[in-house]
Amino acid sequence: MKVLRLIMLTVLVSALFTQCQKGPLNDGSVDTSLKNSKLPYVVPTKNYTVTVENVCPDYMFFESGVASVPEGASGAGPALPGHSYKFSFHAGPSHKLSFATMYGWSNDGFYAPNGNGIMLYDGSGTPVTGDVTSQVMLWDARFGKYA
Repeated sequence: MKVLRLIMLTVLVSALFTQCQKGPLNDGSVDTSLKNSKLPYVVPTKNYTVTVENVCPDYMFFESGVASVPEGASGAGPALPGHSYKFSFHAGPSHKLSFATMYGWSNDGFYAPNGNGIMLYDGSGTPVTGDVTSQVMLWDARFGKYA
């Protein structure tokens, strides 16, 4: 009986240790992915070419910039209720205003005019004045304009 136990124990221990050994992969190389918690070094077998291209229509921008400090604040931050951003720029009769500003309680919502921008002059060459809020919409970065 002792001999049977000793044989069973030897078989069990040898089976445990042989299961933990690293062996060759399908391609004949040895898997070293767990060694020192580092990713395995793999020799590239194929080259890939990735092209990043701007497929947007070509727009001519007269001026650009960033407004990150709310009016009356000492540093950059969000425009909380009662706060605003103020900026100025130069524009001619054919220029339009385009901007985007994040909607803070969303990870993909932003306010912006449509792709044509806000006209700064009317058809007769007179500067547009007054409230243009109706030309600013809430957009979803994934799906386009909110309904």
